[in-house]
Amino acid sequence: MLVFAFVVLSGASDVLIQGEEDPAAVSAIVRSKQATLRACYERRLAERPELEGSVSVRFEIGASGAVASALVTRSTLNEPEVELCLLKTLRSLRFKKPKFGSVIVNYPFQFTPSGARNVAASMPSTRLSRGSVTAILARERPRFERCYVAAVAADPLLRGERVTLQFAIGDLGEAIDVAVDASAVLPSTLQACMIAALSALRFPAPVAGEKAKISLPFILWSAVSAR
Repeated sequence: MLVFAFVVLSGASDVLIQGEEDPAAVSAIVRSKQATLRACYERRLAERPELEGSVSVRFEIGASGAVASALVTRSTLNEPEVELCLLKTLRSLRFKKPKFGSVIVNYPFQFTPSGARNVAASMPSTRLSRGSVTAILARERPRFERCYVAAVAADPLLRGERVTLQFAIGDLGEAIDVAVDASAVLPSTLQACMIAALSALRFPAPVAGEKAKISLPFILWSAVSAR
């Protein structure tokens, strides 16, 4: 079984700031470390495939722009190794110097595993692998964000709902047999947009016609930056 991990990083409206600082600028700097933050989670996910949850972190941006302190204020992940890694990563960040004194930031993270089942164990990593699929999905995630940011803005009740795109990778590396599994009834326009975004992607072709089956989860946030 291949396991794919996704970290839902917060947009500007989800980041709570105490002080004179632009939430969007803070969020952008944190998002620049997405790969490192995801690696914190993936190391434990390899040992605990069911590991999933949220972690809220409070950190202080000092007068120099460096992170003066960071601590976990709430966690449903309950995984100290991941939480310590998150804090270490956040402490390494550098922000714009605050105009007045220091700035307190409350930043939530959501960690979600996605299982890709029925993938042949002999499938060579040079063709189709966890790494190659994860890299493509992480790079192209803004395609999907653009779909649901607009939908959540139009219907705030969708915020926080879970959506999973289930699909297989066909002989030519295309997404086939696409299905949408959601915790709520989704607008048809949102479903069509997300399916179209997925259909535009191309993955490494499976060996000997084998089809990798993948689940790609999302949580609908109201202000995920669409890049």
